[in-house]
Amino acid sequence: MRGSWTQILGKTIEAVVTADDLEDPRSLVFLVFSDGTSFEIFGRDLRGASELDTSDLKAIAQYAKGLGGEVRVIGYSP
Repeated sequence: MRGSWTQILGKTIEAVVTADDLEDPRSLVFLVFSDGTSFEIFGRDLRGASELDTSDLKAIAQYAKGLGGEVRVIGYSP
């Protein structure tokens, strides 16, 4: 998975912008941070999976591992 994920750690999200690019086609999510920076995430058919959840990092990592693909946890070192 590409992207400078470590650069967004510790930032405060001010807004989330979503868009569909009909010419590509792909979905885009822009995280807009309070310090005037932003981070773009894009791919095919991106969408929110559910409402806000109360899962912690351990529960999320276990769930993600169960999906069978590679799992990366960025910004955490036990």
